[in-house]
Amino acid sequence: MRNVIAIIGTAGNLPRPLRLQIEDLSEQLTSLGFDIVSGGMTGAMRAVARGHSKSLVNTNLTHIEPGWGFPLVLNPFEAGIVRTDLGSMRNHLVIRSADLVIAVSGGAGTLSEIAIAWQEKKPIAVLNGSGGWSEKLADQSIDQRRTDSIKGCDTVQDLVDWAVSLCPEGVYAGRMNRGFYPFEVPTIHRIHDSEPGIVHTLHAEYGMSIKLEDLIERLKELDSRAKEWDPECTALVTFDDGWADVLLLEDTFERLPNLTPVLFIPESQFQIPVHPLPLQRYYQFSSEQGSYSNSIREELKAMSEESAHLRLDELGVNEMLNPSWLLTLDEISHLSEKGWIIASHGPSHEDLRKSSNILEPLHRVTEAIEERVHTPWLAWPEGQWSKDTILTAKKAGFIRQFGLLDEPHEEPPIGMVMRKIWS
Repeated sequence: MRNVIAIIGTAGNLPRPLRLQIEDLSEQLTSLGFDIVSGGMTGAMRAVARGHSKSLVNTNLTHIEPGWGFPLVLNPFEAGIVRTDLGSMRNHLVIRSADLVIAVSGGAGTLSEIAIAWQEKKPIAVLNGSGGWSEKLADQSIDQRRTDSIKGCDTVQDLVDWAVSLCPEGVYAGRMNRGFYPFEVPTIHRIHDSEPGIVHTLHAEYGMSIKLEDLIERLKELDSRAKEWDPECTALVTFDDGWADVLLLEDTFERLPNLTPVLFIPESQFQIPVHPLPLQRYYQFSSEQGSYSNSIREELKAMSEESAHLRLDELGVNEMLNPSWLLTLDEISHLSEKGWIIASHGPSHEDLRKSSNILEPLHRVTEAIEERVHTPWLAWPEGQWSKDTILTAKKAGFIRQFGLLDEPHEEPPIGMVMRKIWS
């Protein structure tokens, strides 16, 4: 029995209640074992992918992309990718790939897909109250070539029940998309373009600063290795903590097409004004004052982010709001428009294994990510994670998680990306 569902709908901005309905629909269908196909872009298609990622059942999600924009940024969720470069003509492929079609809201593109599905005699259901062409065509027959009509459903559960009634057995999980260079994934903190200054010297002492010239040579080598392994593959290069140093590499990544830069930004950096992390405050203060204590550094690392800030206040370290050495919101937006992946360094920069309940803070972060249209990838602060925290983060909506090889760790689960610090 064929059990692939195309979920189609608007590529525009979604009201939050409608986005959550689409996510719920996709998660439920995935949990019942259905494969899903969509157009791989934003709006309803991104909500479909997010819902699929939240299910604990593994099925196939296929993105049939039109060839517009930066698909890895527009819809970063793990999927089998079909890069058509056909523009709107790919609508035929989306529908032809499916056994059932569910439409939510939608403009001209969704209208064309519904028409194709009608001609191809695919069962079609729509969500009442979602607006657009889906709502207009509920319970309608488009023409006389079919004797049935487009099924109008009032709730997500009605849509799920409709799908199950036609395909009660679901499907089994198939092959996964390769997507990324599967070998070395580096992470970088600070970059200096000459002899390291005082603050860079502190970072270098802990393996957290690298000379620009050396870094560029290593990136060129990584680009060549990725290209030789698979010309269609992307090697990830990650950067932690939101340092403005990455702007030194903007031109470099333009010249290295097989590399994709990933910025793991702390949530505090999206505040106005921008707040540096406790250790960032302490390193800068120590370099300015010419005094440094490793015992204070270890004390701060053992604290929660909030407690560490209070401790720095006690030590007379100023807040350093909007520092020039951190990326601004405008600079983050600029890099995102260039195709850089903007991901998360967690709700707070501390060992989250010690927290009694991290689900709600992690969920707030993924909700903020959706509002910003960034990528729900998580680099665990200080590289500290456990199997329990990984499952919690997945439930919160993080679709890819990153640790550090340099930190003590247990055997990582399949899909966990373990990075090597470059210095």
